[in-house]
Amino acid sequence: MIINVNTSKAYEIEIKKHLLDETGPRISRLFRPAKCCIITDENVHRLYTGKVEKSLKAAGFEVHKIVFSPGESTKNMNNLFRILRYLASEGFTSSDFIIALGGGVIGDLTGFAAAIYMRGISYIQMPTSLLAMVDSSVGGKTAIDLPEGKNLAGAFWQPEAVYMDTACLETLSKSQLQCGIIEMIKAAVILDPSLFELFNTHKPQELGSFIEDAIIKSVGIKKRIVETDENEKGIRKVLNLGHTIGHSVEKLSSYNISHGHAVASGLMIAAGMAKAGGWAEENLVERLFPLYEKYGFKADYGYSPAELAKGALSDKKRRGDIISLVIPKAMGNVTVKDIHISRLEDLIAAGLELIRKRSSAE
Repeated sequence: MIINVNTSKAYEIEIKKHLLDETGPRISRLFRPAKCCIITDENVHRLYTGKVEKSLKAAGFEVHKIVFSPGESTKNMNNLFRILRYLASEGFTSSDFIIALGGGVIGDLTGFAAAIYMRGISYIQMPTSLLAMVDSSVGGKTAIDLPEGKNLAGAFWQPEAVYMDTACLETLSKSQLQCGIIEMIKAAVILDPSLFELFNTHKPQELGSFIEDAIIKSVGIKKRIVETDENEKGIRKVLNLGHTIGHSVEKLSSYNISHGHAVASGLMIAAGMAKAGGWAEENLVERLFPLYEKYGFKADYGYSPAELAKGALSDKKRRGDIISLVIPKAMGNVTVKDIHISRLEDLIAAGLELIRKRSSAE
């Protein structure tokens, strides 16, 4: 399956099993033999860097590598500078390129380095996690975290291509798969009830029978939104559904709760806030709850409304005393609400109350 993305830079997303083994021939269509630097983490390096490097060298590329520790803490200013200084010391020029081989952390970090090295060089996304496949590898948003909050420094920089090897999904843990699944459920709530029904009608152990269809649907949703609003001035903001509160959950846990699981909580809280605020056309808390139970998602990590609100106030979607929240009105229908920060804690409290009542009724 090839999906064409038509933004300021047009590129292809290819979805295929064992695609990493064909890296060299694929990239040869885009670049003449040049220097390339694979940026990855220790876990992915152990599994996949060898086959990518072998294919690239066979195609005539000079291959360099930078390997980081896994985890959100890698996405920082020191590691960004490490990449930039390595590229400079090895004489990388605008005709060379870098490769993000890994999950969302590596993709975000690598993309930001590509955006600012020599005012922008080419890079390729090779996502190895389900979450990165359906979210961060598509659309050109790149960033690093600051001590004050997540993704506060970044740039929009589109890749030259995205290669999704679905064989990588076979090495993911249950928790890693869950992180991708919730991102697809989020996409369904935004725009596609039929994608929601894929998960609603199948059991978790049947994931292998429909996962590629779900990936294609999810990537298609993001493609449509990104093509309409590449730099997040309008409709692209809806992709942040669940993220404002989710980022707060991540930060409160010192990033021990993964991004996907935090967004799952943020999505459910957003559904509760929609109902409590009188914006919902259907009770999505009731609609989502059985799916959360089936796929093992946690809606509430026990943080107080005050804690969640405080964390959300450092979100980059805040403008002065106003914060933009994506509110799900019904399955496949969301809106963006500008909320005064003085209302945020009460809205979160009301949303959490609905969730906790639903949980206690089980």
